[in-house]
Amino acid sequence: MDLLARSALRALLLGLACAGAAPALAQLSPGPLSSAHGELEGLKRCTACHEMGEGVRADKCLDCHRQLGARIAAGKGLHAGSDYADCIRCHSEHHGRDFALVRWPGGETNFDHAAAGYALNGAHARLACRDCHRESLQQNVPALRAEGGDPARSFLGLGTSCLDCHQDPHRGELGARCLACHGEDAWRPASGFEHATTRYPLRGQHAEVACEKCHPRSGAAATGDLRIAFKGVAFADCRDCHQDPHAGRFKESCASCHTESGWRQGASARFDHERTRYPLRGRHIALDCAACHKPGAPHAPLAHARCLDCHADKHEGQFKLAGKLRDCSDCHDAGIKGWLPASFGLAQHAQCRYPLAGAHLAVACRDCHAPTASFAAGRFRFQDTSCVTCHADPHGKAMALAGEARRCEACHQVASWRTVAWDHAQTAFPLAERHAEVTCRACHAPIAGQAPGVLRFAGLGKDCTACHADVHQGQFVPTGETAARCERCHDSRDWFAARFDHNRDARFALDGAHAPLACTACHAPLPAAAGQAVTLHYKPLPTDCRSCHPDIVTTQSTQGGRP
Repeated sequence: MDLLARSALRALLLGLACAGAAPALAQLSPGPLSSAHGELEGLKRCTACHEMGEGVRADKCLDCHRQLGARIAAGKGLHAGSDYADCIRCHSEHHGRDFALVRWPGGETNFDHAAAGYALNGAHARLACRDCHRESLQQNVPALRAEGGDPARSFLGLGTSCLDCHQDPHRGELGARCLACHGEDAWRPASGFEHATTRYPLRGQHAEVACEKCHPRSGAAATGDLRIAFKGVAFADCRDCHQDPHAGRFKESCASCHTESGWRQGASARFDHERTRYPLRGRHIALDCAACHKPGAPHAPLAHARCLDCHADKHEGQFKLAGKLRDCSDCHDAGIKGWLPASFGLAQHAQCRYPLAGAHLAVACRDCHAPTASFAAGRFRFQDTSCVTCHADPHGKAMALAGEARRCEACHQVASWRTVAWDHAQTAFPLAERHAEVTCRACHAPIAGQAPGVLRFAGLGKDCTACHADVHQGQFVPTGETAARCERCHDSRDWFAARFDHNRDARFALDGAHAPLACTACHAPLPAAAGQAVTLHYKPLPTDCRSCHPDIVTTQSTQGGRP
């Protein structure tokens, strides 16, 4: 016999006893009541719950459970449903003092809360029953106790709005429609809230800021005094939330230079530096703000009257005038051209100690003002303006003359180094005829082992063989001397127009049939090494006829070199 059948039987027996049955039946009882109904124990109290001949009626239960009756009358909650109109379907008595009065079909944890008029979703579905059904959240505790109820066992008295169970951190500022912004899965983030619907839509980096940065908390949740301010937050001006890094120096709104996309992003483009005391020009326009306005003190006043207020002196003090350093802007331009080339031109250079002239006009500045170990940006001050200060002396010590004669300008011109004004007649070897036509380098060749361009000027011989090879292989070197006297036969006007007279200058006069002969008829070529010029054999030659004519036989004696 199941629980409901036994309960019905007991109700029947109890009805009979209360109707005046035999004294034996009057002593019968279905069993002791639970502790909650213990005050109703006894046969004289049966009709508090039972109606004669009808068993247990729901209206009898509601005579005591008036709060539940009110909910049923209002059509609220589980008990208002037709499936739960019969109380004994879930609640039965006479099973003893410790018997639980509630029967949970399928078990308490599997109860379908939607049947009670409030479906559990999201985080609510993960809670235990008593996490919500506890005395601190029940709204009818005094009335329940007045009925003899136990709040610790009751499932009644809970509201269904969020604020019936949860503290309102907004203190009524935003109304009671919590689900308009928040979801049941998690209180945060407020997935249903759209800041775009407020008077301050979030744009740019504002959309990434945590709510608490603008809407701070006050109080503490543990003490029930937690508060988050959402209304009354000033937002008309950026300074309402942000500290003014310019300390009031700019009267315009922040938005005139900055954007919500980023404080620095586009600030340099939107900020009009023309309105400051230092309008930007040229290369300065493309600089990042931080190049001048340093981190840590970006808004400190900057000296800007001279270039040297910001820039280091690259020339390391070389441009002092009367003890005062000249400003960079005297020579350099911060405009489109940039720092280089310098605006210091020929007109300015003409005012210096060394005006430019001739070929110097075409020389790049860097060629003369090159960096040195002392001046990385170039040397610009020179104690000596002589040529050898910049140019290597190609003559070595050969031109180590005294006074003005030592100056390169004594021979050379600035129009062209190779245009020489030197008078060779001042030397021991005046140039004449064909010698005057040759280049200097033809005689003054580079010195082996010296720097390129160092020519030999000193120690040159004046004899022809000092410069010219002896094509006669020493045949005309006088006895006791080391060089041939070429000038006896040749001159500097025409080497091949020889002045040699065979009848005058030789031991063998040419006459008769000998006179028209070519030189090679008598003077045969000498053996020549590879690459050596071919020369003729001139001396010594015999003068007797048989030496040249071995086939001639004569009985006459030779006289005076003649047959």
